[in-house]
Amino acid sequence: MHMRDGRANTLSQMEELVVQCYNHPSIVCWGLSNEITAASAVDGDLLENHRLLNELCHKLDPTRPTTMANVFMLETDSPILDIPDINSYNLYFGWYLGELEQTDEFFDSFHAKYPDKVIGFSEYGADANPQYQSSHPEKGDYTEGYQCLYHEHMLRMIEARPWLWGTHVWNMFDFAADGRDEGGKHGQNQKGLVTFDRRLKKDAFYLYKAHWSREPFVHLCGSRYVDRARISPR
Repeated sequence: MHMRDGRANTLSQMEELVVQCYNHPSIVCWGLSNEITAASAVDGDLLENHRLLNELCHKLDPTRPTTMANVFMLETDSPILDIPDINSYNLYFGWYLGELEQTDEFFDSFHAKYPDKVIGFSEYGADANPQYQSSHPEKGDYTEGYQCLYHEHMLRMIEARPWLWGTHVWNMFDFAADGRDEGGKHGQNQKGLVTFDRRLKKDAFYLYKAHWSREPFVHLCGSRYVDRARISPR
């Protein structure tokens, strides 16, 4: 949320971030904000704050571009998109709302309308509790099977659009989220490709490993469903 009296704090934190991390080899850009418009109107104060943050980043580091992670409901013609050098969107079609194909449609529409604007996919994912298995997984059921189907679609979508500057799975690991009570677990966001305790790799983990790693391996998706079906009473 944007706080009108917090401008000095945002600039101070940004300066500390850039100065401390300037020489880190993994940093390719500086993020001005994440989903800032989810609870804040795009008004003059918000825009000015981001212009100052953008200018500060370029002053402290002229070698890296700036970016923003924009919430899915932000209109693609919003003036805030003109401030950073490049942009990304957090989209959850096929999980929180809508259908999987709407992600494809969103990026194709954006790229057709703004062919010279650099766009990326900064968040995407679906929650999965490995204890939940189904022979017919569907959106919202929290099954490991649906999470894998979701990521299969997104992986194909990404590979068909090489003009996306970056894509970021949300998340590598399940993580604490005190306000959540869903999918059979309290206090956890279960979008991870690996469980909270880092012990179990979900089927979707192996999907990405198959595409992005050269290590030969065999993994049977849905094996936990088969195992549970074998031991369930008949």
